[in-house]
Amino acid sequence: LQVDKPNLPEAEIKPALKWKVKELLDYQVEKGSVDGVDIPADPANPNRLPFMFAVCAKNSCLGEVSNALLDAGIKLKSIDVQAFTQRNIASLLEFEDRVLVMVTLLERGCLITFTARGELYQTRFVELDKGFMLDQHGELFASNLEKLTLELQRSLDSFDRQFPFLSIQRMLISPDVATSRLVEGLKASLYLPVETFDLKDIVDFSEVEDFSSYEKQAMLLPALGAALRVEENA
Repeated sequence: LQVDKPNLPEAEIKPALKWKVKELLDYQVEKGSVDGVDIPADPANPNRLPFMFAVCAKNSCLGEVSNALLDAGIKLKSIDVQAFTQRNIASLLEFEDRVLVMVTLLERGCLITFTARGELYQTRFVELDKGFMLDQHGELFASNLEKLTLELQRSLDSFDRQFPFLSIQRMLISPDVATSRLVEGLKASLYLPVETFDLKDIVDFSEVEDFSSYEKQAMLLPALGAALRVEENA
């Protein structure tokens, strides 16, 4: 969740986030964990209250994940969020000081991230009908493409209003099966360049299993993004 950063001493910010998001959750905030990540502020407007991400999860969900790993004999260090793992991939594809919009197809819809200088500035999830990519010449694909295009246009407009000091350079669709028609549809409706990318352009797979197919690359993407995580104290 994107929220205004509480105007408090640094040590008090994360506890204060619980009260900021309390009414935005569909469960009692006391039954969840809340963490915070800063969004870089406008360097030309230091008096403007900055934004930050509040990352929220039910403790029961966190427990299921951590217990499953512990039972498997895996030592758990961090649980990451998919928007940030996608940021890690995007940082390898950015042009200096320009915003990269990345769209990844997931089972329930599309994850959209806006990144620049290795930082995540905005993220959205757009729910779409499951399996719409399998019907690329039918009404299901057309209606979902129309919905996604509209939500992307709204996201682009919102980003321009919130972050006028940043310039959007292009949009990348993450590798997946049969994305060419989706790319062509978005190209026809959006004002910025839209293309897909190949993981082989940024990662050397020569010593491991072949990841030439987009289907395999789509499966690998979240794990690769998580593996690129850098701890602040590392």
